[in-house]
Amino acid sequence: MQVWDGRSGAPLTELLPPGQPVGAVDLAFSPDNTALVVAGEPGLRIWDTHTWKLRSIRYGDAQTTQRVAWSPDGAYLASLGVDLIRIWELQAGLVVHTLRGYSDQVLSLVFSPDGASAASSHVDDRICIWDVATWEVRQTLGGHQGWIRDVRFHPDGQTVISASFDQTIRRWDQSSGRQLTVLRGHHAWIDCLALSPDGVYMATGSYDRSVWLWEIATNHVLHTLHGHSGTVAGLAFSPDGALLGSASADTSIRLWDVRTGAALAVLQGHTKAVCDLLFDQSGHLLISGGYDQRILLWDVSTGRNLGSLDGHTGIVCELALSPDGATLASCGGGDHTVRLWDLNRGAPIHSLKHPGWVVSIAFSPDGAGLVSGSEDGRLRRWDVASGKMLHEWRAPGPYAGMDISGISGVSEAQRQTLRALGAIEMG
Repeated sequence: MQVWDGRSGAPLTELLPPGQPVGAVDLAFSPDNTALVVAGEPGLRIWDTHTWKLRSIRYGDAQTTQRVAWSPDGAYLASLGVDLIRIWELQAGLVVHTLRGYSDQVLSLVFSPDGASAASSHVDDRICIWDVATWEVRQTLGGHQGWIRDVRFHPDGQTVISASFDQTIRRWDQSSGRQLTVLRGHHAWIDCLALSPDGVYMATGSYDRSVWLWEIATNHVLHTLHGHSGTVAGLAFSPDGALLGSASADTSIRLWDVRTGAALAVLQGHTKAVCDLLFDQSGHLLISGGYDQRILLWDVSTGRNLGSLDGHTGIVCELALSPDGATLASCGGGDHTVRLWDLNRGAPIHSLKHPGWVVSIAFSPDGAGLVSGSEDGRLRRWDVASGKMLHEWRAPGPYAGMDISGISGVSEAQRQTLRALGAIEMG
């Protein structure tokens, strides 16, 4: 693809991504003229117009992206495919809306403390509670009006807590599906939450760049923590509950005193947005992953960077630690892998391939299994020791199994939408 000077007509540069043809079917300059997006197969390519270097590639799905359009402020990009429209938030590199009848994209996944249940959140504003013995949906929790970015089980095993782009935090009874509490306070999308090990406190992080520390029993806000200059994308409590770590799009990690809310340290080492972090079992080691495709290890007491775990070729968007603290799991987003690491040796164990962008991972409570969820709606269960995939499934659509063959007054387009939502035609 050739770029030309509009005044002189002279060629400026030729855009050739490494090893791949451009295959452009549409293109658009950003409102501030700093970026050029090219639509085609197999997704979107975004070029820096100052250097004409490829800034990023976004793979929404396997289909060709046919048209693109920027929002007036340049913060969002709309991509039109064969049968859906995706709205991208470019700072985070995430699809924030999928416009079609139904989307089963998995955003978060967690096991209950006893391992009998799992909860997954999806971009269609619902939470699925799974029976781990059968991997069938036992309960569906509905009430949010925006993407559910994070979901957690309370240590009591009965309560599920979720955080959403609708700027609310909600508590649920997982058995009955009843909504218990709706909490508000953040002034922008909520991107992450974390619970203290004893279940007394909850922390939430938002696009408003703040961290809120809540007392769960009273729904009271204990501290509002400020200091980050970008979205707060990850949170973690230390094993003793005394420290809270926060990861941000501003490339920094901050440590906070939970009791007083005081800022204790700022850890700098990532070169791009930090997506997630966790403490090891001792509480002396902090592990972080980010957009720079690196996993960094930190000494909590000194704030010193101890080294890195390298291998991902995509964003490290989530981390998980096995119950015995020996194995670290990381998902690489755009490189479609989950990687397992021996934390004691700092060495890779397995690289597990996913067909879609991997966005969430969770160890089973016994540490023998790992479940991963991806943006294409697939959930995969893995054997940790061998790296073998044991099972793959998807969340059923909200109208799964409904027979619409006898329904009259429904257009063919409406029938297609209902079928996409899980409906069937028996007749």
